[in-house]
Amino acid sequence: MLKWQRLRGAYRTKDGWTSEKEIERSTPVLHRAKVPGGWMVMMQQYDAQATTSHAFGYGFGGLTFVPDPNHEWDGTSL
Repeated sequence: MLKWQRLRGAYRTKDGWTSEKEIERSTPVLHRAKVPGGWMVMMQQYDAQATTSHAFGYGFGGLTFVPDPNHEWDGTSL
């Protein structure tokens, strides 16, 4: 089973860079999980809209492998 860790730091928004505390609802969030030979990195984003009669939204994400045989990446650098 993968143990996902949320990556902290600055995130890109439509108005520029923001800190973790100022993350908007529609900002992508990154997680990583240690796997043999490196890291699995997952990005998730969900954006919701609401009206007086109903709510709707959409989401998307991605998954990639980052090679790092010695697991030296601390998760803060890009």
